[in-house]
Amino acid sequence: MGYRGCTTHPFLDSYYSSSDLVKQLKRQHGAQASKYLKKKILEIYLTKQEALAREVLYHETLQVDINKAFLNQARQNTTAFFYDNHGTIQTAESNKKRSVTLKGRNRFTTQGLYNLIAYQTARERSETEREALSQAALLRNAQKLVCPYCGKEGQATAMRRWHFENCNQAPHPSKKIIDQREELRKRMMLLNTKKKEHTD
Repeated sequence: MGYRGCTTHPFLDSYYSSSDLVKQLKRQHGAQASKYLKKKILEIYLTKQEALAREVLYHETLQVDINKAFLNQARQNTTAFFYDNHGTIQTAESNKKRSVTLKGRNRFTTQGLYNLIAYQTARERSETEREALSQAALLRNAQKLVCPYCGKEGQATAMRRWHFENCNQAPHPSKKIIDQREELRKRMMLLNTKKKEHTD
């Protein structure tokens, strides 16, 4: 049981598990392995943070790191798995295979995103799930950063968006961020003009 990030529609994703037992079964039976394997998609999330928050809750409740019913014996926290990886060395061959696998994968199609949005809109979240997501959002929003160019401090997501190399005091801002700031300036001027007309 765990979070799975995929670049295709979740119902078309052929991934089952990182367990060595499952991998061996797939090697032995090839394309026929799907006859022996089953998986259930409990929920679909549009962000990794939401998926991880739910996975942490499941793993903690079921104690998957010590529960023999689970193959990997690894429990997820907010950032990584807990398991003994001491002495494991990634070989050049395994790195090359992983690189080949990750290259050229298709991203979500427009229709696939619409389907996910429709699914998310229609489903109801449990109180436990809402609480887990709320706590994850609170932790994320509590993170503060300081821009090295203007010295302003603010919420991490907004600071990464408008400061650091995108700061208007940065020595070499990109053309993209300059255009975005100009577009934002024009929108705000238009909004202020309409507010003034409304008050007059």
